[in-house]
Amino acid sequence: PSPPRDLHVYVQLTSFVGEVTVELACVHVDLPEPDEVYSTEHIVRLYGKLLVGQMHVAWRQFQFPRPGEYAFQLWSQGHCIAERRLTVRRKGE
Repeated sequence: PSPPRDLHVYVQLTSFVGEVTVELACVHVDLPEPDEVYSTEHIVRLYGKLLVGQMHVAWRQFQFPRPGEYAFQLWSQGHCIAERRLTVRRKGE
């Protein structure tokens, strides 16, 4: 696994007014069955459809379990509303 490090994720949200619960998940996606590595839920408050809300999440001592492709997914009300992928490699590869 990777060494444990604090991982910070920044998200900008818009087109919503009110309070909603979102889930941020890290999923190892290049396996026969995708495997959720870690996830947390957060309450987001947005004050206008045209305003951009900021969300900052810090996962303490986060570790990637193995090299491969991972997806950071943001879920709201049962729908994936954003996804960003990254590839984790062994050092020197």
